[in-house]
Amino acid sequence: MEKERVEIDWDSMPYEKLVEKLDEVVQRLESGELSLEESLQAFETGMRIARAAERQLDRAEQRVELLLLDGKTEPLPPRSGPDDEDVPF
Repeated sequence: MEKERVEIDWDSMPYEKLVEKLDEVVQRLESGELSLEESLQAFETGMRIARAAERQLDRAEQRVELLLLDGKTEPLPPRSGPDDEDVPF
């Protein structure tokens, strides 16, 4: 009897949850305990998750670009001088 596949709407998950799920898939793949077919299925799932995460990052980047274009916020000034070395970013 073949397992029924359940489709998950990865695009509706928060980015942080996607990263968590992707990490779980990677751990399963790296465990070496999966059959070839299970490995392929896990890889396919991982690719779906990675693409959903990439789409979310693209949307976030577009939002930032729109905010900068609209003048609602200003980019940070470039770092210069030794005083800026203590800044954690």
